[in-house]
Amino acid sequence: MKRCKITLAVVTAAVLFTGTARAHFAWLMFDNDGRVCYFFGESPADRTYHMPTALSETKVQQATADQSDTVALDLVDEDDYVGLRSAKPAPRSGRLRAKSVYGLYQGVMLVYHTQNNAGLDPADWPQAAAEDVQLQAVLTKDTDGLQAKVLWEGKPLAGVDVTLYCEDGHNEGTATTNSEGIAKFDAATVEPGLNGLLVNYTDKNASGEWQGKPYKSATHILTATFDNAAADDATRGDAEK
Repeated sequence: MKRCKITLAVVTAAVLFTGTARAHFAWLMFDNDGRVCYFFGESPADRTYHMPTALSETKVQQATADQSDTVALDLVDEDDYVGLRSAKPAPRSGRLRAKSVYGLYQGVMLVYHTQNNAGLDPADWPQAAAEDVQLQAVLTKDTDGLQAKVLWEGKPLAGVDVTLYCEDGHNEGTATTNSEGIAKFDAATVEPGLNGLLVNYTDKNASGEWQGKPYKSATHILTATFDNAAADDATRGDAEK
């Protein structure tokens, strides 16, 4: 079964990664055993790259409609997985989220935001924006396709180019967020399996010091994953709640 990832990139991010052969990002998802995984890789499929020290103590929250709990994670270094992982399966409900400060990269403050829509049934995906989250995406999926509403500090992030890629690297199409921060893909472009959404946004008004070194801008990187599950998988997920 072919899997897809969605890459959503603000043009300014290209400046940050100029001169690097490949960029790596933080990802948050469930593995096949239902365990929560937080790792650093080029895509949701790249799960064996080393975990940066700055991200190794990341705290992951699982938020539902009425509560938010910290997910206990252990640092794992195995042949087929390197990163943080929960010892036991977690409920497939609500939204997983985390924020990690990487530090300065080429003089720019680098911050990773990660999220995962835990539910296998899109009808269960959270539709309210999370409070006090700088960069996030609210996802909606129905028979017409996928809608991604990208928010920066609670406001729509407009004019962002959105490109859909399958995990094998094929470009499946490009869309741009409208004035409401919404980008859409028709149902045919979203294939079964794990999908990942990547947003790079540079805040040029940010400034300060990090470990004694000044910075005059900050790049915030969001990844948001979800499973485009088959109908029988969604039904099974409902039964396990």
